[in-house]
Amino acid sequence: MVPVDHSWMVVCRDPGLRVDEQIARVLDRLQPHTDRISDLTRKLAAAGGGVAVAPDLLGWHLDRRTLDFLGVTGAELDADEYDMADGDEAR
Repeated sequence: MVPVDHSWMVVCRDPGLRVDEQIARVLDRLQPHTDRISDLTRKLAAAGGGVAVAPDLLGWHLDRRTLDFLGVTGAELDADEYDMADGDEAR
């Protein structure tokens, strides 16, 4: 039996925005559908399916345990990215 798997890519194509601004725009689009998305994720979990994400070298992933902890503790996430490459071409 092939496990059930659903993946979506929702993007913000507005140029010149910071990541937090992009996320806010995407969430503004998704929040009206919260109940339907939640119903689907519960059904997937009950069926043993879900989305397994393997981040590449330029990405990162927060698993459900981490997100639950952040939510329960009322924490916020702040990530900065720095160019640590050597040489003039990185400037």
